Amino acid sequence: MTHAHALARRLAAAALAASSFMLFWGTAQAQTYPTRPIRMVVPFAAGGITDVLIRVLSDKLSGRVGQAVVVENRPGANGLIGADVVAKAAPDGYTILPVGGSSYTTTFFKELPFDFHRDFTPITLFWVGGYLFLVNSSASAKTLKEFVAQVKANPGKFNTGSSGAPNLMMTALFTKVAGMDMTNIPYKGNAQTATALLAGEIQLVLDPPTSHKANLESGKVRALAISGPGRLPSLPDVPTLSEAGFPNVNGTFNGGAWAPAGTPRPIVDRLNTEFHAILALPDVKEKTLGIGGVLVQTSTPEGLRQFIADDQRFWAEAARVSGFKPE
Repeated sequence: MTHAHALARRLAAAALAASSFMLFWGTAQAQTYPTRPIRMVVPFAAGGITDVLIRVLSDKLSGRVGQAVVVENRPGANGLIGADVVAKAAPDGYTILPVGGSSYTTTFFKELPFDFHRDFTPITLFWVGGYLFLVNSSASAKTLKEFVAQVKANPGKFNTGSSGAPNLMMTALFTKVAGMDMTNIPYKGNAQTATALLAGEIQLVLDPPTSHKANLESGKVRALAISGPGRLPSLPDVPTLSEAGFPNVNGTFNGGAWAPAGTPRPIVDRLNTEFHAILALPDVKEKTLGIGGVLVQTSTPEGLRQFIADDQRFWAEAARVSGFKPE
């Protein structure tokens, strides 16, 4: 045996031994995990939809694992500060980032302090939400196809409104796919677009359901369709975008759980199992629907990574069509 072959065999044996040790170490950790409080780092301010929903899950998780689950709000830089805290945390299962992850790309940020797919380990998808296609209740169009036909018959005479990158890009992509000529009017927030829709300044807006809940319930606005995986039980008569004939404009917002890269797989699997059990509870499903207007949807760790990769590709295409550039 040559010296090179002997060295190669020793290196291979050392790598195998290290791999076996890491597996043993991770399994041993998982058998006693958790032994201290778990930190859920929400990268947004307290009181927002993500924060409220995560507190529901955290309370349930604490009861199941017998340890405190602390929600720590670390807002700033549109979610980058909190995410970076988790990326740099010890990979031991005690620090979790509860976000979808779709926005952590150069589609939305000019610069990122981390590589999301390299620096985070996926645990599970939590939920998926869609964007409602809303018109004023006085609009004559009762379906999305009717609305599209009206706009195409009157190019340049209809306005849309947007209050952020996602609905701006979704609207631009939809109008292009549908072949509509509409003028977009930017607003500072969802409340302003809601007011503009009621006032007739705009004729269409794409927004999450919670932003227009009161106006929907009072009948002041009408939902023609919703993007995402399915109809909402609270809006059973509103078809999905696919059902309405536009399957290729199916942008969503979502939530999930991520740990720092290198977190042992047995711990990831334990958390995946616990979250799946929690999200299957009727009261949790009711709260996620009522608070966030989202549908519970879980996944394997690999399923979450693939879901986010696919969603990021969707938003990259929407950015290209809309001309959106991160600042």
